[in-house]
Amino acid sequence: PAVYAKGAENFARLIAEGALRQDVRPAFYLYRQIMGGHAQTGLVAAASCQEYLEGTIKKHEFTRPDKEDDRVRHIETLNSQTGPVFLTYRAESALDALVARLTAEAPAVDFTAPDGVRHTAWVVAGADDIGFIESAFAKIPCLYIADGHHR
Repeated sequence: PAVYAKGAENFARLIAEGALRQDVRPAFYLYRQIMGGHAQTGLVAAASCQEYLEGTIKKHEFTRPDKEDDRVRHIETLNSQTGPVFLTYRAESALDALVARLTAEAPAVDFTAPDGVRHTAWVVAGADDIGFIESAFAKIPCLYIADGHHR
């Protein structure tokens, strides 16, 4: 119980200090991590739990009930999902082109953490870009969970 309470306390503090805030309008985010010589860029977005239950989001391994219970308890205590689930999909050239165009612009966030990992993020708030992303993902038949420990 103390660990979950401390998590809720830290989360509330980050909100109170303005480190975390609700955006005033809908948006997607592009997020890049650079670790040594390896860079990965992804789209930060919400996915439906229903799509997971229906098999549109494909799992690649079994999960441990104790780990699942821990994540559920964490989410319920904070009333928020704070740990991302990394999903992947078959390459889509039009989405790749959009990401390349948007990441060529100045980022909203760009810093290197004490562990040496560089974090860069771009806000995708334009109606045309949001519509394009929504339309492109509506045509993608399934997503694959790329890391299972957050399930």
